[in-house]
Amino acid sequence: MAGVVLASGCGIRATRVPVDAGPAPSRSRCLEPEKSPSPSASSPATRPEDDFQVHDAEVFLVCNGQVAGVQREGSFQGDYRTVAGLLLEQLKLTPNGSEADLGYSTKVPADLELLSAREGDPVGTVRLNHRPDRLRPLALGQIVCTLSRNLWRDGAVPLAGGTADSPVLRYTCDTQIRTEPGTGTEGDIPL
Repeated sequence: MAGVVLASGCGIRATRVPVDAGPAPSRSRCLEPEKSPSPSASSPATRPEDDFQVHDAEVFLVCNGQVAGVQREGSFQGDYRTVAGLLLEQLKLTPNGSEADLGYSTKVPADLELLSAREGDPVGTVRLNHRPDRLRPLALGQIVCTLSRNLWRDGAVPLAGGTADSPVLRYTCDTQIRTEPGTGTEGDIPL
């Protein structure tokens, strides 16, 4: 009987229709990402060889075991490969004071490098010195989401790495790679 009395006073009432009450409360100190900038290339998903100019890029860092976006001030410009390299460098940096205070960190290895594309790679392939499937899941999420948001207008990113026989796979910055990296669904779209 006491349970019924306690439950009746909680303030939650049944409804006949679904109610969107927003996200569940969280102890996260991480802020929600702001709107991302748009690169200046006319169609990055089909023309990654064009020049890009990204102002205040949204880079994805780790907070509370998830990948979340933060704005990084500055201008990132050049061809596709140059801007991809600049964005990867941003991911390797230690979070600044305010980012660190909010609980952000990075899992991208300091020795990560952008390699030249190999003959036969699809246009726009980002080839790394590490195989994507051998990176820590959160690091992979950071890379995929940062490149997707800034260079592919939230589209799939073609990644490869390591040895010459490393396949090129498309990775998508979806909810799963942002909140549950390493669950096995990312990188399952071969080119």
